[in-house]
Amino acid sequence: MLTVDILVCTLDDGIQKVDSVLLSPIPYIRYVISWQQSKEEQEDIPKSLIRSDVKIVTIKGKGLSRNRNNALKHAISDICLIADDDVTYDISGIERLCQYYENNPDIDLIAFQFSSNSSKKKYPNIDFDLRKSPKGYSVSSIEISFRREKVQGIQFFNELLGLGSPMCDSGEENVFILDCLNSGLNCHYYPFSVVFHEGESTGRSRGGETRVVFSRGVLTRIFNPKTYMIKYILLARSIKINHDVSLLKTLLTLIKGGQYAKRNGLIKYDISKIYIK
Repeated sequence: MLTVDILVCTLDDGIQKVDSVLLSPIPYIRYVISWQQSKEEQEDIPKSLIRSDVKIVTIKGKGLSRNRNNALKHAISDICLIADDDVTYDISGIERLCQYYENNPDIDLIAFQFSSNSSKKKYPNIDFDLRKSPKGYSVSSIEISFRREKVQGIQFFNELLGLGSPMCDSGEENVFILDCLNSGLNCHYYPFSVVFHEGESTGRSRGGETRVVFSRGVLTRIFNPKTYMIKYILLARSIKINHDVSLLKTLLTLIKGGQYAKRNGLIKYDISKIYIK
């Protein structure tokens, strides 16, 4: 049986709710909890987290991508799952995921689904190579798993992106997948759920906010290096309609996101060779 590390990221008082992520002890599953501390005074670690299958590591400051990288650094199991501190796992889903990895030794990364009572996210109902992702599909961080030995020390979450980063509140998972594909990893999507998460993604719930729009400007330029200006115009119109914000301000924020991407060396991928249409 493959072993699994669930990499849980939490910030400050979030440590108090992490026990809801934990299943009853299972021999092949362990938890790496990366506890990011942005304040001098911190509460004690809950007694419910003092378990032999739980490893708690700390990191100072802010930045979700930094936190994810810290958790990954301390992983030791065969398979890693990216987790937040407000998710709940389905043991049958984890077992099914491990079975896919065992039956497909050539696959390095598997994206799956999360279930929810409120999210409106729609998923493709067929499996596919992520190089051939259908239009409109995007992966969330908590839908990502991978073989540790293929990623640890090689691939990282870009710390310019994600909650708590200098400018962008999202996008780190998209660029992480892009980096994995660009390095030649075999990445697939399978249409089954492994984890439960209530609520919408950042892009949906806060889609009109400046930092989220800025992030979409970054990603749009990365993934559309030749047609990004046309995409910006269409995207600005869509954001205005869906979130009732200024069209001009939104367009300017998208453009600034693109400039930020170029200035920080994020326009480095030959998208036409990574994604097969």
